[in-house]
Amino acid sequence: MTNSRSILCLLVGILLLASPAEISLAQADSVPAVQSAEYLAYITTTADEAWDNLEASRKTWRENIDLERVFGYNPPPNDLYLAALSTNLFEITGDEKYLDRAKALLLYFGEYRNFYPDDYHLTKDEYPGKLPAIPNIFPFGKYVQAYESLSQHDRLTASEREILEDALSESADYLVNFQEWGPMNRAMLRAEAMTYVAKVMPDHPRQKLWKMAGEAIADDNWGKWEIEDATGYHAIWLYSLLGYASNVKQDESLYRTPIMQYYFEYFLKLISPAGIVPDFGDANWGAAWNRMIPFFEKAAAVNRDPRFRWAAASYFRKYLDPMPERKGIFTALCLSDAFLWADFDLEAQAPTSMSEEVMEDIVGKKVVFRDGWKPESTYMLYNYRDEGDGGWLFREYLRTTIPVEEEKMHHGHSDENSIVLLMKNRSVLLHDGGYRDYMPSGPYGAYRADYFHNRVVVRPGKIALGQDDGQYRYASPGYSAVEGQSLLDYFRNSGAYQEIETRKIDFLTLDRYDMTRTRILDRKLGYEADRVVTYVKDLDWFVVFDAVRFTEPGYLTMANMWHTRTIHEQGENWYDTSYDSLRTIDVSGSERLLVMFPDTERLQMGTGQQSRYWQDEHFMYQMIGRHGY
Repeated sequence: MTNSRSILCLLVGILLLASPAEISLAQADSVPAVQSAEYLAYITTTADEAWDNLEASRKTWRENIDLERVFGYNPPPNDLYLAALSTNLFEITGDEKYLDRAKALLLYFGEYRNFYPDDYHLTKDEYPGKLPAIPNIFPFGKYVQAYESLSQHDRLTASEREILEDALSESADYLVNFQEWGPMNRAMLRAEAMTYVAKVMPDHPRQKLWKMAGEAIADDNWGKWEIEDATGYHAIWLYSLLGYASNVKQDESLYRTPIMQYYFEYFLKLISPAGIVPDFGDANWGAAWNRMIPFFEKAAAVNRDPRFRWAAASYFRKYLDPMPERKGIFTALCLSDAFLWADFDLEAQAPTSMSEEVMEDIVGKKVVFRDGWKPESTYMLYNYRDEGDGGWLFREYLRTTIPVEEEKMHHGHSDENSIVLLMKNRSVLLHDGGYRDYMPSGPYGAYRADYFHNRVVVRPGKIALGQDDGQYRYASPGYSAVEGQSLLDYFRNSGAYQEIETRKIDFLTLDRYDMTRTRILDRKLGYEADRVVTYVKDLDWFVVFDAVRFTEPGYLTMANMWHTRTIHEQGENWYDTSYDSLRTIDVSGSERLLVMFPDTERLQMGTGQQSRYWQDEHFMYQMIGRHGY
């Protein structure tokens, strides 16, 4: 072992977005606040259409029952979302027809079990002697919410109450026997459901058990740091936590806790020119966007802050203005909560901050570079989040109980020191890898492994590069070509996550430059990797320096990888690239990204192809394998 260190390699990439002549002064975007009538129009239209189409929806469900579904019994969750939506609509409008609809939906819900084989409960060990009426944790709390409203407004006969309470009690018992815990989305959904059942059935003989189990999990989440690093699951966790605070516990003090105030700001600061928080970790483009609208409306009302109304409006205007022909029941439910939580006296006002840390170097561990808040603005999201020291027990529970070895616990990716999203003038120029194509992960850890991200990837040993005709790495006859290993052949494996540490070295903003420098520390492989991202404002360029040095003697092979959809042209050290799609979403625009590698000495250049974000993509790289001390 030695304490000496040597710089192994300096990899430099320049990302050119536009010429100076094309740059205009970017200012904050003007997005009008969502008015109550706009929310109400979507909510009522969706609720009425869903009710009118209920029998057709049930017929479709019956025709598509999947007895091999990995999660087992699956009654349609939209029935429960529609029931909760209906009770919210009663609170908003006073129209009693919505209570009648909610009651009919709940009373029928247990009947869905009759369409499964009588012995289907034997297919999963966690099922009791029969199928639970509510097996799905996602809509469970909404069943209880609708039941509570019906009970409070005396809409249930004794026999009807017995039917619904039997369904609730047997389903709560099922949840108690299949536990998860910790500050994460699924655990919070369980806590919300069990505490809600305990609240509405205070005299049930097992009420204390449900209350104890639910509160034990809820306490892990109330005012605590979440252990996930994934856009979509953040939103699920937040919406469930807000439902628990506002509907179950009826305690608004949560929103004044330092950590919830942090999260209000954190997600606001991440919003991209596309009007949404970019998808990082286990997430897709626009992941769980509908849950973010009530979250931001609650933030605005609690803090009397028009920036959060702007954030809610950004999501609403992107997806729902004008009102789409195809509507979602769950989206309408989210909007009904947004309606009930919103402060409609507040206007919307865009943030004015520019490049900044989001929010610090302990929990958030992200940096946003931006020149404004308009759809045309330049924006880069840089992520250096590792697992960190927090939530150790909860992460270990997940690591040892569920088959997600590819995750950075929990729902995170091997995306340390990676560029998640780069946008300019409404064009997506760099993007993250996506969620997964199969469960628990796709081939080679798709799409969580490091080689699916815009980052430096390091492996032990030295790659066998072979040689092209005329090269003389090998004394082959006539110096003819010798087959070697491809980058992916050498780098790919199961995708299992390898724990590393990250730290911020520096972040600063100047008149003409913004810069961040962060470090990866891999004590197992014996190296440190620094990435310096410099935003040259006058040119609208990004210069990226990657420096890797040994902390232990040995051989390492490393490459900085850049992913794109199309390489239009390329030269000795440059690539003209663009994105046209993210799966089925059109993200094309007028801009293309020029990736340049100014230093090519001793570095292997190349391109390749791999499936990424459910589509065929290309990648570019600089690579070297060598010994160091």
